[in-house]
Parts: sequence; structure tokens; C-alpha cells
Amino acid sequence: MEIFGSLDSVASGVNARTPLRGLDTEEGTESTMNINPYRGFVDRFRDAFRNETTAFTEVVAGSRQNPCPPESAREALRVALACEISVAEQRPVRVAEVTGR
Repeated sequence: MEIFGSLDSVASGVNARTPLRGLDTEEGTESTMNINPYRGFVDRFRDAFRNETTAFTEVVAGSRQNPCPPESAREALRVALACEISVAEQRPVRVAEVTGR
């Protein structure tokens, strides 16, 4: 995931296998910036899917607390709504503006 703000940008999930290509080599040609890039979506997110499925079955079985309680889901929705308003109105939007806090 990449997030671009007015003061900075950050990326999550970038590692040695992330399929990145450089365009500014000495020869002016494209170059691969990693040796063993992910082959696709499933290759990249296999472990995450496995972990999510394990967590789900443990929650259903009652052996684990829900790692994403409703409060967290609502907060994620507030962030998404702030992002949508920001895009629509082309301005920074604080989450507090969306929640009325």
C-alpha cells in the first residue's frame, strides 16, 4: 500500500521481492530492482491469506479474540470516508472532521 500526503509519502509491504523497475539507469534503460520478484497476487499474499483464514477459524472456534473488532472497522471506515472527501474536494481532510469529534 502506498499513501501520498501533502507533506510525505509512505509505503507498506515493500520488500526484496516487490516487483519494482528502475527507469533511471546509467544507460537510460529500464532495469529490474530485485532478483526474485513475486510472480503474482497469490504468490505475494499467500501467507497473509493463510494467517487471515487461521485467525477467522480460531475466532469462530472461540479460541481467540477477534483481531478486528467493530470499533476498528468503524475507524477504518472513517479514514476511508475522509480520503474520499479529500479526493472529491481536493483538500486535506482530518478524520475528526468526518466523525464530528
